[in-house]
Formats: sequence, C-alpha cells, structure tokens
Amino acid sequence: MFIDREMELEQLQKRYASEQAELFVLYGRRRVGKTELLRTFCDGKPHSSHPVHGSGLFTFCSPGRVIQKRYPD
Repeated sequence: MFIDREMELEQLQKRYASEQAELFVLYGRRRVGKTELLRTFCDGKPHSSHPVHGSGLFTFCSPGRVIQKRYPD
C-alpha cells in the first residue's frame, strides 16, 4: 500500500519538470518505501532502472530528456 507520500511525489515532479539538470538523492532506512516511491513516480514516464550494489535500485526517469533539450538535432 502506498499512502501519505504526496510531498515526496511533489518534490520529484518539481525536479522532473525543471529545465535545469537536477540530482535527487533518495536514502533512508530499509523497508520504508523508497523503491515504491520511485516506481510510483516513474509510472507512465519513460525510465530505466538499474540495480546498485546488488540490492538497491537506481532509476532514471527520462534520462535523455535534458540532453535533448540542450542539444536538439
């Protein structure tokens, strides 16, 4: 169940919509919903997920979006 994470989703959306290159570090205790937060946010958006250190998940939402805006064809 995914509840009470509107503030975090809003922060992610703000950075996703930014015209600037953004870095967002998500960390915390295990089993508090970090991966589910990213999965929920990226749902319906182009993204790529990669395992980190065999247990975590490293996710890019629209990894080429900023590059395409900066260097159009």
